[in-house]
Amino acid sequence: MNVVVIGLAVVGVLLIGYTVMTGYVAVQSRGWPVVNGRITQSEMTMSREYGRSLWSGQIQLHFAYVYEVDGEPLTGSRVWLGNTAVLQKFTIQRILSAYPPDAVVPVAYSPGRPALALLEPGLHWPILVPVVVGLLLILPLVWTMIQ
Repeated sequence: MNVVVIGLAVVGVLLIGYTVMTGYVAVQSRGWPVVNGRITQSEMTMSREYGRSLWSGQIQLHFAYVYEVDGEPLTGSRVWLGNTAVLQKFTIQRILSAYPPDAVVPVAYSPGRPALALLEPGLHWPILVPVVVGLLLILPLVWTMIQ
């Protein structure tokens, strides 16, 4: 069996394990305490890169809010648990319209770690991206074993 195939499978298993742990926290977040916060940054930037004959670009969400827990001021940037790098333009635009600058919003925070905060607690689809990548990385090992 090829060392590269085994290495890819190990990385795939680690990604899936990470997603399971993150998913567990995401499900628990539905029961977290909630305080009011205020949006301090809510914008999207698009960059374009030209190379050879192909156009490629990158869309980024720049997002932040402030909130207070037991008199301690905190800053957050997570809408939900999961990778925001995979978001498409329409999802980013939905976030921006739902959370404009200076809006007062409910912020759910982890009681054991108040610096971990979310605006939309619970399980959301971006958390599943590492599972898909992990399964794709495990696939060559499975293919090698059944041949």
